Amino acid sequence: MKIRNWKLKIGQTVSLRATKRSAAIFVLVSLCIVAGVIAALYFSHREPARALGTTKYAVNAGGNWQDNGTWSTVATKDASRVADTVAPTAEDDVVLDDYSGAVTIGATSVAKSLDMVGGGTYGQTLTHNAFTLTVSGSVKALWVKVWP
Repeated sequence: MKIRNWKLKIGQTVSLRATKRSAAIFVLVSLCIVAGVIAALYFSHREPARALGTTKYAVNAGGNWQDNGTWSTVATKDASRVADTVAPTAEDDVVLDDYSGAVTIGATSVAKSLDMVGGGTYGQTLTHNAFTLTVSGSVKALWVKVWP
């Protein structure tokens, strides 16, 4: 392929003839650039990914509802349940079971659902200090104490 030096005079026009192959490459490159711009705009305005609908269990020691140290995502059925997550959000299911300690609502709090099951082996109670707990879904309260 030869490259020529062209000298153009003012007002002179040059017409270049494109081959079908070069036109196809131009269209393909243009589409890739447009797709990249659209993808960048789409993903730059999204919220960071996070788990939705996580089930959270109160740890054995219990604590304040709004404290991260009160909650676990592990449903161990013994005294080894330890904190490993953050306080419940409006998307989270909350379970207070036989292995949950006492939980106090010390600030306005939320949950998707609340399931209180079991006999309260660890002194399982849910108390509030004049704050509101808003549950958008179901609430189950099945605490049963059996006395000898």
